[in-house]
Amino acid sequence: MCGIVGTLVLRGGADPALGRTIATARDRLAHRGPDDAGLWVDADGCCALAAQRLAIRDRSPAGRQPMPNEDETIWVVFNGEIYNADALRYELLAAGHRFRSRGDTEILVHLYEDHGAEFVHRLDGIFSFVVYDRPRRRLVGARDRLGVKPLYYACSARRFAFASEPKALLALPEVGRTPRLEELPAYLAFNCVPGPATLHRDIAKLEPGSRFEVSAAGGFRRERFWTPPPPARRYGGARERMDALDGALRAAVAKRMVADVPVGATLSGGIDSGLVVALMAECSGAPVPTFTIGYPGQEQDPTSDPCHARTVAAHFGTLHHEIVLTADALGGLLDDLATLADDPIGAPSEAALLCLARAARERGVTVLQIGEGADEGFDGYLGAHRLARIEARLARFGRLLPPRLAGLLGRAGGAALERVSVHRSRIGSADGSLRELLRRHAHREALYWGHGVLFTPPEQERLRDGGSAVASPYDRLAARLALVDGFARRPYVERLALTDLVLQLPERLLMRVDRATMRYGVEARVPFLDPAVLALAFGVPRSLRLTRPKPLLRAYAAARLPITVATRPKVGFPTPGRVFLGAPVLADVRAKVLAKPFLELTAFAPDRVRDLLRECEHAGMRGMPQLWSLYVLALWVHHWT
Repeated sequence: MCGIVGTLVLRGGADPALGRTIATARDRLAHRGPDDAGLWVDADGCCALAAQRLAIRDRSPAGRQPMPNEDETIWVVFNGEIYNADALRYELLAAGHRFRSRGDTEILVHLYEDHGAEFVHRLDGIFSFVVYDRPRRRLVGARDRLGVKPLYYACSARRFAFASEPKALLALPEVGRTPRLEELPAYLAFNCVPGPATLHRDIAKLEPGSRFEVSAAGGFRRERFWTPPPPARRYGGARERMDALDGALRAAVAKRMVADVPVGATLSGGIDSGLVVALMAECSGAPVPTFTIGYPGQEQDPTSDPCHARTVAAHFGTLHHEIVLTADALGGLLDDLATLADDPIGAPSEAALLCLARAARERGVTVLQIGEGADEGFDGYLGAHRLARIEARLARFGRLLPPRLAGLLGRAGGAALERVSVHRSRIGSADGSLRELLRRHAHREALYWGHGVLFTPPEQERLRDGGSAVASPYDRLAARLALVDGFARRPYVERLALTDLVLQLPERLLMRVDRATMRYGVEARVPFLDPAVLALAFGVPRSLRLTRPKPLLRAYAAARLPITVATRPKVGFPTPGRVFLGAPVLADVRAKVLAKPFLELTAFAPDRVRDLLRECEHAGMRGMPQLWSLYVLALWVHHWT
């Protein structure tokens, strides 16, 4: 894992300051790779590549980046892990290539020599990389299929630049801080800004499963190289499905154990992280380091994450670490939150993950396996599952309800229908209310926008005091889903899962994990997003998927986890208001969200923001996710515009 940055001069000739400029940008990514720093500037002064290295495989100087091929005509900077690197190495050695390192970075330059930009299809792993082809003066870059690793870019008439985080691009003189305010509705809906846009007008992000080419001769070209394919096989019998899941998960966890540093795991006490730990314990010859976040007062609560995590840790003999996040400790993370806000993600759980990553790094663990992706693949979200069951029973009624009538009913019902929940939102939004679903039907929008829509369009209108939004966040979701092969023809329960898989998972959940863990130089690996595991998850028959959330995964867990964990209902990542809006934090939240520059830039109604503050102060969790999202947005305004 690394932080990468680079630039290619497109017009205007050599830049004598290119090396110094890129070194300054690279230094802003030092947290992503604290083990080494590298810089290469082409002799013609038109291309520079740099990296901050987190040494995971081949920690020797031979693994330093930027890395060239044998004759230094091809260079690469790479952030990620290639799990089939050993098999590819044998193939490349047989083809006559020579290697100077044992790491996976060098695989990329030799694959490019043999296959050109198409080599991305050979990779099994998580990655963002950029290759520089010196003879063609061409950059070729790509981001992994599901977007586990980030890649941002800025393109002007004079030069093209890329980086792992926007803060590095903002160090370049041609990249301005002008905001892209038309993206605010998308941020308020999804708690992030879905790609390719960002809140900075000069910066874009490469979407998952995409690649680009740029050269002085041919300009910039971006394209998709992957979208979620239809299930290759639908497993029939229960025994066959269980055996297939066992094989796929074991292989996914085992390949993510390969490292020259200690590998640990996050452990929430749920079935997802519990299964990862169970399979890691079987693979490892030593106790697995595990890490759990808890809050004051949970120590003896039998329903809490820490208590269930202790049960799993004791069962598998892990080296367990429990971190208690207090309001004071969270207050000490505010500078980190501001640092991460260059592409804001409004989830309060990001702060808890920061604390966990710091604890792991302090204990010498620089790789963590995590349970993200299980809910998307195996139908774990309760709201989506309930909608799927309703659709199975009432789809005909929905098709017969005229959109115009749905709109009239929604407007006539007003606030009363907003209090009627079809699927209850755990974050206090009206996302699952009958009024919102009628509004979506009236506008011919999908009823499900993804897990945890934060501010619905009517709520955004109130936040802006009746001001109209400059763009519909649904348009962004619809555009992303339109790229999924045969989306409209797939079973409804599968369409709901794909909605989360292509938007909420990469843009919010995976980037939350990447930014929080890499802030302390910790690499997160995601076994539930292994291609074989996902293919199996989407191959589960519709009839089984509708029985209950995660039916296949729960059946698998019943034979491998303690019964109290295997039967535990789904619990979201807890973010108690007493901690996240405790006295050390609340003062900064209030100051930032009521600051005049923030309110003027966003055109938010001060009275509505004060209402959210009062709700949080007097009603605990009510309104806290919405307020926290505004706080992170305010950090972006304060520090990055």
